[in-house]
Amino acid sequence: MTTTIWGVAHARVAATAILVTLPGRLFRATRRLTRTFPTILALASLAVLLAGCCSLFPSLCPPIITQQPQSQIAKVGTPVTFTVVAQHPPPTNAPLFYQWTFNGVPIAGATSSSFTIPSVAFTDTGTYRVIVTGSPPAKSDPAFLSVYSTTTTGNGGSMQTPVAAFISTNTPATSCPHSFNKFYTNYFFNGPNVPPNLRTPAYASPPGVTLNRLQVDTCSPDNSSQNVTAVRIVKNNFSAMLLACDDDGSTGCSVGSLHSSADAALPTEANANGLVRVNVYIKANTIPTGQTTVTINWLYH
Repeated sequence: MTTTIWGVAHARVAATAILVTLPGRLFRATRRLTRTFPTILALASLAVLLAGCCSLFPSLCPPIITQQPQSQIAKVGTPVTFTVVAQHPPPTNAPLFYQWTFNGVPIAGATSSSFTIPSVAFTDTGTYRVIVTGSPPAKSDPAFLSVYSTTTTGNGGSMQTPVAAFISTNTPATSCPHSFNKFYTNYFFNGPNVPPNLRTPAYASPPGVTLNRLQVDTCSPDNSSQNVTAVRIVKNNFSAMLLACDDDGSTGCSVGSLHSSADAALPTEANANGLVRVNVYIKANTIPTGQTTVTINWLYH
């Protein structure tokens, strides 16, 4: 009986000793951990810095797009191809999946790294992007497709360009066009005095024919009647010399006063300075809902 009581008492004393010493040990262990934690954190940060977060955790990082799809101008009836180049963050080599979109809507069957339209039409004018999926998805930059046709004589034509390609600017202009809050885009036209090998096929006048003037307009019922437009033709040099301008649709179109027409004598230099730059403007605070394209006409004469 005495031995049992002594054993119980001894057990109680041992338990009490453990309870007394345990907090102290936990405190010392916590203190050591607190002292070493900054070193551990610094080493981990250095490892991430050297290797890259995606190298350590590739499944958490989206694919890397190394070559974006490019905007293009294509003639009606010709093929056009958009291409993207992408990869997983190293060292992952898992498959990538692609989905091309047109004006934000997925294109059925367009699920490879390239997308081809065998024969473009005006209805194909718009914004193309591709979503590349590995783990998290990556969305490409927009690529704008403008579509044009030429007259039977080859010295004129019409082009539809996506509204999304227009750039917004609030910079006041001191010359035509004067208005504010405009969306604009620009295109380069080759003058007829430029050697044929330098002419852009989309805007080439008939070979061997001297046509001294260029007319550009937005005279089309396809264009929104809600927007005032302006057309500006400048010589393509550092001075950007103004050659012609129809400011905010004041004259020149029978389809409505909101459209514009500018006519300019072309530069006579038989070199790259024979290029002219055409700016097309939309005067608007915002693009009206539903308007996706702007039609631009040109004529060498």
